[in-house]
Amino acid sequence: MNKFLATLCISIASSSAVASMAIYQPIGSSTVLGGYGNRHALSTSLSNPAAAYLMANLQGFRVNFLGPLSIGLEAGAGPDLGDRVDALEATVDGDFPSGLDTIEADAEAVALDAIYNSTETYADAYVAGGGSVSLQDYNGVNYRLPDDSSAALNAAIAQAEADATAATDEFVVDKVAEVKAEIEDLINQTNSLLDEVGETTFVKFSTSVQAPFLPLIYKTRRRGVFMIDASASIVGRASILADNLTVTGLDDLDSITSVEDLAAFDIDGLDYSSDMSVYMKRASDYHFSIGYSEMVSRTESSAVIYGGRLNFHKLSLDRKLTVLTEDGDSSVSYGDYFLSRDVVEENIGLDLGVILASKYYQMGATISNINEPEFDYIPLGDCAGLSGTDLNTCNAAIRLADKGYLSLKESYKMKAQMTLDFALKSKDQAFSLATSFDANSIKDPLGDKYQWATASISFFSPTALFPGIRAGYRKNMVGSELSYITAGVTIGRRLDIDIAYAAENDQGASGTYFSIGYGFMF
Repeated sequence: MNKFLATLCISIASSSAVASMAIYQPIGSSTVLGGYGNRHALSTSLSNPAAAYLMANLQGFRVNFLGPLSIGLEAGAGPDLGDRVDALEATVDGDFPSGLDTIEADAEAVALDAIYNSTETYADAYVAGGGSVSLQDYNGVNYRLPDDSSAALNAAIAQAEADATAATDEFVVDKVAEVKAEIEDLINQTNSLLDEVGETTFVKFSTSVQAPFLPLIYKTRRRGVFMIDASASIVGRASILADNLTVTGLDDLDSITSVEDLAAFDIDGLDYSSDMSVYMKRASDYHFSIGYSEMVSRTESSAVIYGGRLNFHKLSLDRKLTVLTEDGDSSVSYGDYFLSRDVVEENIGLDLGVILASKYYQMGATISNINEPEFDYIPLGDCAGLSGTDLNTCNAAIRLADKGYLSLKESYKMKAQMTLDFALKSKDQAFSLATSFDANSIKDPLGDKYQWATASISFFSPTALFPGIRAGYRKNMVGSELSYITAGVTIGRRLDIDIAYAAENDQGASGTYFSIGYGFMF
């Protein structure tokens, strides 16, 4: 038991040292600006497909150079994780099964008391009947017994032995029941604490990078705008599946009814077991997209721009289970698992967007993944050909699935999501006050919910001598409900650096991420 909890505590402590952003977090300047497309920040063209139209002057190309590269960490440990881990350790400070060892020794004192009480009662009755008593030696102990009849002596001894046997049997049954109740209470306390840990403890890591010189935007003579983009991203999540702790052989204590049964009982037969595991999910995506946008109507004060984008995904989804009580090592290391793309599925998603652009304001709407493409995880539970730790883990996955902790077959659907944005801005978009809001929540490939609301203020310097600056706030309205403070700077009108930080919230979750990119001057 102590070994089991020590393994658990070490696993939780090592997990808590890491923290992540989601694969659905925007990158580059969109970290601060959200869904608002600003012509001075090329990376914001990746949000609304219609925004690409704003990025290019008249006829010609606009192209990125390197990045943005984004790296993020997010973790949840729940409030007072350390206190709960200490409580787990405190529940097993006493080795309750060893209490069975003391019962046999204590039973000897109970037997002696029973003998004394029996012989005293017998002697008092004998005296009342006219007999006399004296101290008699039996097995090295002096008892008050009749001194004038060997038959009376033998009867008294037999009665004392019978009383002693009955008293010790009753004592053993009662004490064994107490030990069993203490063990059951220990298990209940432990399982309650494990449930709390499992519900709140998770770790995520993700990174995303744009292909060099992308996105590329080209505006034709007819003012139609084509955009090409490519990127790679990976996100992984580790959480705790808090399977209940059970004790094999605990009900065998009910069969102990005497000192002899207790002496023959195998204490080592009480085996603490659990399929409590670290459950990792990983998604990696090679993404290529091609889009088109065009101005469809225009007045003296405003213009309406439509845009569409096809996203070609090569997505690899996998899961890995590590049972905390398993001593052996899996044949697949965590590094190999995280970077592998053994099974890849391909599918296409469609995004549509519209922007109403005026001199001093801008409104936009985006619907992403309208067709809701679907992908499958590599299934768990196929134990054929496995051996050792891999076989034990596979069997554990089946048991956990039967208990409802996971599904052996799982799929991921890129659900459609609508994003609305609005900005007050200067004529050239150098200055803007913007907000964006996801109208509905969606899940990322790892099952975490996201629905972002953002607000920002930004200034893009017209000269390379002064940096552009931006600051804002973004909150996930569902799931972790993290609130991020965001900030970014553009140096020399080329180097974009954006950061976000979320302090620990009431759920014990926190996060931070960083994005950097270098583009050609616009």
